[in-house]
Amino acid sequence: MIRIFIADDQRMFSQGIMALLETEKDFVFVGSSINGNEAYEQIVVLNPSICLLDINMPEMDGISLSTKLKSVLPNLPILILTTYDNPQFIRNLLAIGVNGYLVKNAPKSELIAAIRSVVSGESWF
Repeated sequence: MIRIFIADDQRMFSQGIMALLETEKDFVFVGSSINGNEAYEQIVVLNPSICLLDINMPEMDGISLSTKLKSVLPNLPILILTTYDNPQFIRNLLAIGVNGYLVKNAPKSELIAAIRSVVSGESWF
């Protein structure tokens, strides 16, 4: 099973992703959060297979959250889901050790492929 945690300050987006991916028999959502601090606290306890993180979140943004997570869980796969399609963000995320980056308007098939790739140790940029 691929245990997924999602952190996004837009609940409707998170719920939409969960509904979209529930058809994948090996995907299970283990938690969600609307802010970075709460996400960090849950992720270190839940130990998901992958984290789907937004960049813009209150209390701690996705970049800071990724940095903090990678410092304590260096092998945790992180896939950033964002509206930003900016090469500078990608360079910053690579430097942190984030495993993938996907714009939120990507098709379902690309999201599924990105999750599977990142969980299997491949990068997705």
